[in-house]
Amino acid sequence: MIMDTSLERGHSPQREILPEVELFTDGACSGNPGAGGWAFILRHPQSGTTKENSGGEYGTTNNRMEISRSFGGWNRSGKNAA
Repeated sequence: MIMDTSLERGHSPQREILPEVELFTDGACSGNPGAGGWAFILRHPQSGTTKENSGGEYGTTNNRMEISRSFGGWNRSGKNAA
């Protein structure tokens, strides 16, 4: 992935090459609303580093479990995360 770090117009963009990571997520709910669970696996193929996290909540929805863990995994994928 390439990210444009240029902030001013008229300047050629400075490009930073970001590491490639793989993010696997899942979330589900028993009842909607009901008890829900979530998990993610974040993998950095070049280094072989893997981070995992999981948990759950009561009185939640399926959509909330699916989306919140996607963002949780994405937030952990910062430059120094893997």
